[in-house]
Amino acid sequence: MDLQSGQVVFSRGERAAAVLPPIPELTPDEGVWRVDWLGELSYPVTVPMQSQPSMQVTLSALHCRPDDHDALLLPSATDHAHQRDVWVPVGVLPMIAIGSLWRKGAALARAPYEEAEFVNVAVNGRSAAIVKAGLSLDEGFLLPLDEHPGHRHHTQSYCVCVTLSEGKRLIVPCLELLRFYFGSSSHLIHRLAHAPLRDEALWQAKRFDEKTRHLHLDLAGRLSGASAADIGRIALSKAAWQAASTIHASCIKHASLREPVYPYCPFPFYGKTSLRASGRWLSHAGVPRSTFLVFQLLSCSHPFPFASLSYEVGGTKAFRRRQRGSNKMEKGTETVAQLRHAEDRPKLSNRDPTRGRTRRTRPNFGAERFPDLKRKPVWLERVDLAAPAGVLLRRPDGSFDLVSFGEPTHTGAAGRGLDVVAAATAQPFEEGDTPGFLRLALRQAEQRFTRKGIAPRIELLTPSGYTQPVFTLPLLVDEQGVIDPVTVFTRSSGGTRQRQGCFVRLSAPKGERVYGVLMILEGATHRDPPTLNEVPAPEVSFVARILGKVSIASAQPS
Repeated sequence: MDLQSGQVVFSRGERAAAVLPPIPELTPDEGVWRVDWLGELSYPVTVPMQSQPSMQVTLSALHCRPDDHDALLLPSATDHAHQRDVWVPVGVLPMIAIGSLWRKGAALARAPYEEAEFVNVAVNGRSAAIVKAGLSLDEGFLLPLDEHPGHRHHTQSYCVCVTLSEGKRLIVPCLELLRFYFGSSSHLIHRLAHAPLRDEALWQAKRFDEKTRHLHLDLAGRLSGASAADIGRIALSKAAWQAASTIHASCIKHASLREPVYPYCPFPFYGKTSLRASGRWLSHAGVPRSTFLVFQLLSCSHPFPFASLSYEVGGTKAFRRRQRGSNKMEKGTETVAQLRHAEDRPKLSNRDPTRGRTRRTRPNFGAERFPDLKRKPVWLERVDLAAPAGVLLRRPDGSFDLVSFGEPTHTGAAGRGLDVVAAATAQPFEEGDTPGFLRLALRQAEQRFTRKGIAPRIELLTPSGYTQPVFTLPLLVDEQGVIDPVTVFTRSSGGTRQRQGCFVRLSAPKGERVYGVLMILEGATHRDPPTLNEVPAPEVSFVARILGKVSIASAQPS
């Protein structure tokens, strides 16, 4: 566990798919802080020019070691007498869970809470009910404050209480249900919380074949393909539609009554499921281990209502113009910062992103949430608009701008939108039809290991939103519209095209240890060899690495 780097780490110990930008307002000092509860939604007047709801995050300072399992489960693990409430954009929800640990505004490794698996859990109108966190039932509180004081200022917030066998209960906070079932991207979260749910907010067209149970979606503009499966569930399931639409409706209801705005969010299905969760067991009415309070859902086996899913990404008008070959720059487009060190990473701005700026997509941390999707093909049917090889502007001063979660809603200098989406996917390397530059580069990388007697496992990584691992680099231009040749490949005939690249993961033969992630770029001409750059993770925003801001790869076996 690395408490200094601020890197998010998978539960299996694997390095996360990306280093997410820090949220400076979340932690006030150099110490480690824990998220005690996710509170109400609001539009705080202290946040200027903001249209999307903000979410109140309650934290307290950690008083024990972050890896001390037993101490973390005690009420004394944090200073609940001096809790800190912070407002953040609701689009941040995919990366914040109850119990998560933060330092210097960055998420640390997932804390070792209790993990439990609940098999064949029945979710229906009788077994699952929406309750308040402070509910007293049968001579005892569902969430006793002496065992879990983290929610003490949010007892009016909502949870779903699921009745289990042998008198036990499962308590899932509604914001955790929203995060888990609809948190595949920040943009999806934003739309569900921002306005009443309508078809056109999620898809432009929908086709479903009853015989084959194949669903095709033309996603609404700016929605990432990472959310296609979640949107597919909403499109075909009445329960999922009701759960998604209830989020905004419940907020409006409470706001109209001038009450704290705590959203409802039930399970998006009815029927049996097996759930895996991280949290802790609590007593009820003197009976120990009666209630399992979920901090973070990890897996849900309930099937999606389709056998296969294809989708098109709706893209903005600017994206479509670029696909038609337009070289015109759109007003307000900014450069991706020259990022090298952790302190150079863009910081989260608690404002809406600016309309018209190029969008970044970053992967979200976490393991596979839905085992059912491993058996069902989901693919992008048309050209990648969610992560286009577009045009990026480099300013003379090389400055970088703030990052905002959510969707562009106004003009100005607030910052580029950041969409937190599902993690990149991996596939074993097979020579087949892979480009020559990639085969040559992998032979170079492999030689470093074979000299030490190791045959490394090589996997090609497909960044979230892309359909294949080999991608095209964006054009890089200056303020006069002159294209930087660093992003252009010159053929032997003298013609040019955009350069290509690929992310590759090198690991131990059985995958038990990851040596590193490389971004491989083809040479600038047919005579130049490919370059290998070591990167933290496969990111869509890699212009700084194209410009040589990262040294030649040093992934080595030890």
